Amino acid sequence: MGQGLAAVCVLISCCTAGNPLAIAQSDVKCPLNLSHLDLRYRHSGGNSQPQLNLAFTNISERKLTRIVFALSILDSGGYSRSHDDDLIYSKGAYPGKPVFFRWTLIPESVDIHHTGESVEVKEVAFADGSTWRGDGSPACTATVDFHPK
Repeated sequence: MGQGLAAVCVLISCCTAGNPLAIAQSDVKCPLNLSHLDLRYRHSGGNSQPQLNLAFTNISERKLTRIVFALSILDSGGYSRSHDDDLIYSKGAYPGKPVFFRWTLIPESVDIHHTGESVEVKEVAFADGSTWRGDGSPACTATVDFHPK
């Protein structure tokens, strides 16, 4: 029985030694601070295009190489509709440096009379090859709701 316990300890050590986030990841609420969210139709070359502006800051201590965001849009009736595609940011984000990025969306995917939007951080890849996955925590979500309070 002592040999079986030693084998289990070795297996756990081998599996977590290469990934320092394997155990500690659940303690991290969100590696980003989302500070500005704005979805509106803008005129570009004669066409109206919905564009999502997002400002965020990397609050981790490591460079981020890829961030995946999920977008939900409140339609004119106030119902939340998930956007079909994830929004990807892959230009790199250094610790403590604010980032402002704009995505142009497909017009058919955004109700021109929408009443709000929400962005959630789904996944982050770090320059060291490790990743972080969101759990739906409010700390990783920015929401704009135009309904009267």
